Amino acid sequence: MIYHTGPLSDTERRLHDALDALAGGVPVSPDAYRRARATWRRRERRRRLILAVVIAVVFTFANLVGLWALNH
Repeated sequence: MIYHTGPLSDTERRLHDALDALAGGVPVSPDAYRRARATWRRRERRRRLILAVVIAVVFTFANLVGLWALNH
């Protein structure tokens, strides 16, 4: 985050006021963080599961190709 050390210009003050008013109009959801974290954790578990399956398939395929090559 960048902090402004000097006085705000008129444009900066108006932008600050507009963003402050906009932020004040956003409804607060008490469980928003919990829901967002649950969604993130679900996606992370799914990503790890897919990665594990892909690794297992590649490992199995590489072993089968290696065994086939050794037998020929």
